[in-house]
Amino acid sequence: MAKRKKVGSIDYTPFILVGVLGVGGYFLWKSGFFSSGNALNNQAIANNNSASIASDLAAAKQAGEVQQQSNSALQAIAASIYTGLSQDIANNITNLQASETAQDAAVYQFSLIGSLVDLLLVIQYFGTKNIGTSFFSICQSLGLGCTAVGLQQYLDLTLDSDHIAQINQDLSGNGINYQFT
Repeated sequence: MAKRKKVGSIDYTPFILVGVLGVGGYFLWKSGFFSSGNALNNQAIANNNSASIASDLAAAKQAGEVQQQSNSALQAIAASIYTGLSQDIANNITNLQASETAQDAAVYQFSLIGSLVDLLLVIQYFGTKNIGTSFFSICQSLGLGCTAVGLQQYLDLTLDSDHIAQINQDLSGNGINYQFT
């Protein structure tokens, strides 16, 4: 004979099961159990970019180039470039290219750079960012399917050719022999 339920009683078993699975899944995700393998590749790219920039910085300083802005100002420029473009792209669901306004703001940040050493430090402070390269990417939400990009690659994805040309023109006008392609 089956056990009779009391009228108005609630069976909490499904709720407990969902809670346990949710909490367990969260801890597995945070521990990296679901990582896509990009993490090691992205770290290798970041290390390679850092070594290249460090070498370029040493060569620029040896050639007599000097830093014109403080490290904190250059860190703020790097952060502004990334934050301004990435927040704009997050609101744009059709592609990775930022709006004209966000692109103009990025160009303005580059106009603040006064020397090759300053530019190389901005590139260094920008570092390597993990981004999703398509609308269907789950990089931002789950950290899966990310691509590691440095500043050059990030600008290629987010700016149109006119804005990259303006950045190059501003750098050249400031006496900086460096071109983004």
